[in-house]
Amino acid sequence: MLCRKTYLFVTLLLLSFLQACGSDSGRSKTPVSDYENYHDLHLSSLTLTINGETVELMPSFTSERGGPYRIDVDETVTSITLQPVAMEEESVITISRKGILYEDGEPVKDSNGNFQMSSYGDETILASGETDTKSIYEGDNLIAVRVFSADKSSTFVYTIMVRRPSTEAKLTDLLVRDLAYSGTNTSQYYLTLDPAYDPDVTEYSASAGYTSCTVGALVRTPDRNTQVTVNGARLSNLSIRPVDLNVGANTLEIVSTPEVGAGIQTYTIEITRAAGTEAELAADANLAALTVDGGELTQPFNCLTRNYAALVNNGTASVTVTASPAAPGATMRIGDPIYNSSTGALVGVTEDEELVAGQAVSIDLEVGVDSKVIQVVSEDESAGRLYLINFNRLQTNRVYAENAAELQAALENAQPNDEIVLTGVIYEGGSIAFGESGETASFYSTASGTEDKPIYLRNAVSGYKPLITGEGSSTFVLGGDYWRLSNVEFDGGRDTLVLDGANHNTMTGLIVRNAEERGVHIRNGSSYNILQRSIIRDTGSLPRVGYEDYIEGLVVGTASEEWMSAPNGDSDKQDDFNIIAGNVFGQGIRGEAIDIKAGTTGTRVVHNAFFAEGTTALAEGGSFVLAQGNDIEIAYNRFVNESGSGLDTVVTLNKVDREWVGDSWGEDSKTYQNIADFAGGEMTFVNSTDVINAWVGDNRRVDDLDVEYAGLGIDSTFTTPMVRIRLGSDNDLCLAESISAGANSGFLTSQTCSDDASQSWQLESDDNGFVYISSAGENERILQPQVLSYINQLATTPVLSAPRGAGNTASGNVYRWQVLYSQTGVMLANKGYSGTVVLEASDEVDGIALMQSFSGADGQTLVIEDF
Repeated sequence: MLCRKTYLFVTLLLLSFLQACGSDSGRSKTPVSDYENYHDLHLSSLTLTINGETVELMPSFTSERGGPYRIDVDETVTSITLQPVAMEEESVITISRKGILYEDGEPVKDSNGNFQMSSYGDETILASGETDTKSIYEGDNLIAVRVFSADKSSTFVYTIMVRRPSTEAKLTDLLVRDLAYSGTNTSQYYLTLDPAYDPDVTEYSASAGYTSCTVGALVRTPDRNTQVTVNGARLSNLSIRPVDLNVGANTLEIVSTPEVGAGIQTYTIEITRAAGTEAELAADANLAALTVDGGELTQPFNCLTRNYAALVNNGTASVTVTASPAAPGATMRIGDPIYNSSTGALVGVTEDEELVAGQAVSIDLEVGVDSKVIQVVSEDESAGRLYLINFNRLQTNRVYAENAAELQAALENAQPNDEIVLTGVIYEGGSIAFGESGETASFYSTASGTEDKPIYLRNAVSGYKPLITGEGSSTFVLGGDYWRLSNVEFDGGRDTLVLDGANHNTMTGLIVRNAEERGVHIRNGSSYNILQRSIIRDTGSLPRVGYEDYIEGLVVGTASEEWMSAPNGDSDKQDDFNIIAGNVFGQGIRGEAIDIKAGTTGTRVVHNAFFAEGTTALAEGGSFVLAQGNDIEIAYNRFVNESGSGLDTVVTLNKVDREWVGDSWGEDSKTYQNIADFAGGEMTFVNSTDVINAWVGDNRRVDDLDVEYAGLGIDSTFTTPMVRIRLGSDNDLCLAESISAGANSGFLTSQTCSDDASQSWQLESDDNGFVYISSAGENERILQPQVLSYINQLATTPVLSAPRGAGNTASGNVYRWQVLYSQTGVMLANKGYSGTVVLEASDEVDGIALMQSFSGADGQTLVIEDF
């Protein structure tokens, strides 16, 4: 594949060179080094003006770039003037429009009503330095500037897209499709409008037969940014919105809204659906209505749609289904589906019961997917229809929040097992007072989940993070336990995200940015929390007077002046055993990336990436991490200061000297397996200042300079610990290397936990927060999938313990593992084609560990403990 890509690149490069140099036809094939026939077809400049004022291209013009360039103008602009200057004065330049042809300011259409297009519309020939003015119409205007050699043998093209907002709302075409018609006569695809469609006419009528139970409006908009709705539902250009028709009169209201301006256009179509004949009614096996009480159909009912899904909250054990046939003589039954064993097609219903029109039937549901079928048989038994409903009783109770008011209500009223789904784009809250300190928050909750039933807050659409912001001194304050926050962006506030007396919470995939002071603050008795795979950046933009050092990316703990033991304090100092893992800190963090306060115990800072760009000299100790708590672990991180900004230390350890503090803080930290890139500059990896005991080891610099430590308490005899990998905290099975005598490789298996060396492992840092997992012993081996490539999600592959061979390069993705944290342990993730693939241990002795798609199975959650 690499050779093929290289070949394609070289081919394109040669073609572009030949295009600029001209064709070989009609002249001798002299060597390229003979510049006799060479033409420089580039422009030295291209100036565009509107009403005499120069406008800038996006991106900025460069001679070698042909475009496309872009200019956005307002709706009052009707023309633009271009002045190209060629590198060679004898070059011939043409300027033309590419796109819709215009005549007397109106678009030209063909006999079918389609716009006529041209690549050379309104073409002007001019010499270098001359000007040409082109009309600018509403919408997209693509202008081509072509530079020809004097003999016209070669050319180079620059393209500019000028976007003028559209004020037009009149639809260029409007059709109503009969979606029930399945024949081949194209003339019957569409209903006949009376009068025939005219953009200036807004009221129409049409007739439909009884069998035409559903029609679809199809529109052609004057511009790609025109917004259209049909009976209130959004409709895109050249797409169809199904609408069911009742017998008798029906109204379609089509509203077209322009990109700018107030020129909204409303069209109404009165459609009369005929009553059924006796024969049509007797042969009708369609449903006219279908509702589910206690669940939510994922799409509106439509008489022609046969398959439905219904989401049911976990707390709902049963739902009721109500249906009505289109014809009064049709019969209905409901039961379990029958599928064709060969094709999988739905063919019938079993375990069924009668379903009476308009009467509800109760259906009990287990957690998971349960399918039911409604069978409709026409009165004359000549036709039958099967309607499938796939009920999905969720693991959680979903609460949808589209705006700020709904979000705050969901936060206040949250119950264990609630899943708050953010279906909106931006949530801008007000200012809610909480506690006795007078602090405010834009959004706030003190609700708690449980260990088995946490509360969830997440995005609705994969890949998109809704934005939470507001007017409070803190943007989002969580004062409850057992929450799972994921894939949300928090913005602004004095402190952007605050955990206040909150415990056992997991935050994953967040973006925290634009804090006036601190990005994240874990305080006032907040313990056992996890922040992972998130981005924290741009903090300390506007600190209060007297709080100029409150500019950190993340703070764990409470300042000693605020402890309950302090003269005027009222806060719990114990913010213990919090994990900060796999995050990106920076750019724009003006102070320390992480500040771990005295009073905290067991904070873990692991697998993160830190970037110093934008950090100032206000960072205490000139360091990425300021550590004043006890038993802190700082490992497997990468610290980058290529810009030379305000930092010269990775970790600074400090004691806190206050008469009410009492205990000795800042002690017994472990800093190991970290990597630093200071672009060859001077740096101290750990400065222990006056701390008595600080263990350090196996840290390195990418520039291979010596790692330097400073301070009284440095103990550099420390080495990376060996660990045991257990199958859960209460499990007596551990991962072990099972290898035959004389063999180089073995399988990873489950064995009864012991002190045997086969269960001893070491995690070694890679440059990007990943780790290699190596075995103990002289013949060092590393864990790796047996299939050394991206892993197929539909297949499994065993996990091997194999030597670091020649192919085991440092950049080999499958040799590295990502450690993902949860409240009950970790998962070891590797590369997959379309999602997370993790190591899954067997729950049987001698069972082989496999790579599997993430499912939450017990064998996928492991506990890493000291060996």
